[in-house]
Amino acid sequence: IFVSTANLSGAFTRMLSEPKSKQRKGNEIYEFVVLNNVLSSNTAGLIDDIAANKNVPDQKQAQQYVKQSIYNLEDSLLKLDKNYLLSKEEIKIPESYKLKRKNDSELLEQFDFIYKLTNKINKTTTAIVSQT
Repeated sequence: IFVSTANLSGAFTRMLSEPKSKQRKGNEIYEFVVLNNVLSSNTAGLIDDIAANKNVPDQKQAQQYVKQSIYNLEDSLLKLDKNYLLSKEEIKIPESYKLKRKNDSELLEQFDFIYKLTNKINKTTTAIVSQT
């Protein structure tokens, strides 16, 4: 993820060094880069919280957030690359993660935040690929 994020940031920086007449959708691309950085750091934080606590909130609700987030990201990929193939893989949270009520709401908030980020990424992608 760090290499991909660095490559994305590097491409954006190179675009900014081009003449203004060649630059397209600079603000949207900047937002895309920032949202991807925030997404990767929040995803890493959520994974760390789950691994450290062996605690997954309501698994059905968590799965819905994960599935919708993946859908948003795959839809964004399709907009950017028409040859991208959608995955047919079903998302499963391991049974070994038993429910504990203590931090359920905090973890669900993290899932929700990640879902909202992927939704913003999808909207930003739409703005990037749209014709002006």
